[in-house]
Amino acid sequence: MKTNYNWIGVLFVIGLLGFISCNNNDDLELIDSYYKDLQLSCGSDLEIPVQAANWDIESVQYLPSNEVVVDKDGNPLILSDYGAVEASGGWLYLSRNGDDKFTLSLKENFDKSAERKFVICVNNGNHKEYISITQRAGTAYKLVKSEFKEQADQRKVYTSNGACTELTLNNNTLEPAWMPCGNIFEMVVESSSFYSDDYGAFDWIGEEELMVSVPELFVENTIRWNNRSVYKKGLTTIPFIKDIEKNNKILVQPYTTVHLKGRITYCKRVYNYTFTIQNEDTGTLFDINGVWTQVVPISREIIIS
Repeated sequence: MKTNYNWIGVLFVIGLLGFISCNNNDDLELIDSYYKDLQLSCGSDLEIPVQAANWDIESVQYLPSNEVVVDKDGNPLILSDYGAVEASGGWLYLSRNGDDKFTLSLKENFDKSAERKFVICVNNGNHKEYISITQRAGTAYKLVKSEFKEQADQRKVYTSNGACTELTLNNNTLEPAWMPCGNIFEMVVESSSFYSDDYGAFDWIGEEELMVSVPELFVENTIRWNNRSVYKKGLTTIPFIKDIEKNNKILVQPYTTVHLKGRITYCKRVYNYTFTIQNEDTGTLFDINGVWTQVVPISREIIIS
């Protein structure tokens, strides 16, 4: 019987140690304190170690409102297994492909009037821990590199009189007269359009208008256009004829009435573009991809009838 009591004592000690060990594991921090309060001033890709095998990202909430961050379908942003989730608007991306960490990909904050604040809740079933993130906007951004690649099958040269105005000129004098006819083309424009659905594609620009270098236009090995374009969301137009009165006149004979029409030859071209933008505070870089479309009048013709 004495031996049995000894074994009971040993088993009791082992069980007590196991109980203490389990409790100690429960008390382990899931997230190292270094990652619990992050202060950022740029977009970042961060690996967050998790000191547990079984855990999930239970929620992401804006601060100080505690409003739940949702994905593009309006569902709460959670990550309970391997894979990835993205916040509505594309500013935050969370991914997990292992048990001991997850990756937080955060886009730039372009709102200079407000810091972006949010908290990520990690839960292992026993307790929860929180990662608080505050992200400031960069003071300024600049374009450091641009690449354009033409969609060759989209190029088109065509003629149209759609934007031209018909004009009637009357010379009721004894002498031939040079009469202005530029009004025929006063509605004709060249157009430039930038489109991108990338996050922050146009938000990084300051208040001043940004002019960007774009490819020269060659038609039959001749430069037909060489300038810069305004980088902004949507369509920009510029008058084709800058000085209607001086640059466009026709000689009308005495006591003659002439009817004029116009015809314009246009070139349309489409490019994929990639802009590399730099946060001037931190030097960090990010790319923006989009499509640039341009329609340029390359010649005009006046038709007399």
